[in-house]
Amino acid sequence: MLVCFLEYRADQALLGELKARQVMEFWATDHYTWVYKMVLERPREIGNVISKYKLIPSLAAPSSEP
Repeated sequence: MLVCFLEYRADQALLGELKARQVMEFWATDHYTWVYKMVLERPREIGNVISKYKLIPSLAAPSSEP
């Protein structure tokens, strides 16, 4: 679900909200149907869980090591 949620967020950023939703609606009828439907129906709840449990590490400052 995390991967599909991130896919949706990336699609929104790259394609815009309307096209991203169309893409996700297609996937929701093709494969992993339950997962894609949940991402479309409950993005806020999924995002809250991801934030609460820090499932996406924040971008750390680049290290000075090669």
